[in-house]
Amino acid sequence: MNDRLSARNILRRENMHLDSYNCVLCQLSLEETVTHLFLECTFEKNCCNSFNIVFGASSTFPEALPQIRSQINSHFFII
Repeated sequence: MNDRLSARNILRRENMHLDSYNCVLCQLSLEETVTHLFLECTFEKNCCNSFNIVFGASSTFPEALPQIRSQINSHFFII
């Protein structure tokens, strides 16, 4: 993703002050990163389950991305 998605860890690195850099979508108290948002977040997991999107549990984000993309099968998902 090359820092295209402004996850909270990117905003921290760019010296933007936020009250918290943790993910607001889940209760895991983990810093919001692209990997967290797409692979670890409980909200994301619930969304994937709702749409029957499955990828390897030990996948890294670059490995999971083509798996997710092939299952969504939409022109909207362009990366």
